Amino acid sequence: MIEFDNDGVCRSEKSAFTTGANGLYKVEEKGNKIRFSIDASGFTRTVQTTGTITKVFWSETDGVTRNTQSTYSIPPGFIYADAIVRYGRIPGTLEMEEGLLRVEEKSGLFGVSSKMIACGKFRASFISSAS
Repeated sequence: MIEFDNDGVCRSEKSAFTTGANGLYKVEEKGNKIRFSIDASGFTRTVQTTGTITKVFWSETDGVTRNTQSTYSIPPGFIYADAIVRYGRIPGTLEMEEGLLRVEEKSGLFGVSSKMIACGKFRASFISSAS
């Protein structure tokens, strides 16, 4: 769960994916988009596939079995989340559409150039706290 305070700071509890450090958020001037960042401890997932390539009719060789492995990772550091915010179906509520997660990838000499790389999607809902 991520809490958004009035001062532009968002807070998340420490988990297997987040460090528990404070992040920041900003709502676009029109009020229909939000971007927030949280400090992530990183994530790696390895997907292994096994497949068979069947014999091609003009070939004289037998079918071949191949094993492949792909590794997907999100590096430690800030992860950025962008989503569209709209009015909810119930009056006085807000809803957030499916959002996009991005990480900053640095490149070039001494990492002076950077670009945002999509690394996943998220779903969110608003929970208002009675103060």
